[in-house]
Amino acid sequence: TLAHKDMSLIVNAANAVNAPVPLAASVRESMSMAKASGYAERDFSAQLDHWCERAGVQKARFRKES
Repeated sequence: TLAHKDMSLIVNAANAVNAPVPLAASVRESMSMAKASGYAERDFSAQLDHWCERAGVQKARFRKES
């Protein structure tokens, strides 16, 4: 996905100048895991779905008020 690619560019650029970016590296790893679990073609909200699935909890959904 583009977001995963962008995170990889950020982490790689930071590594090239020895700048630690632990949060970006963690986000990239989370995106990699979601991608490997079949969420690659979904939007950014798929991250939450992926982690809910891994935790064994119901996926969060907003209900529209009528």
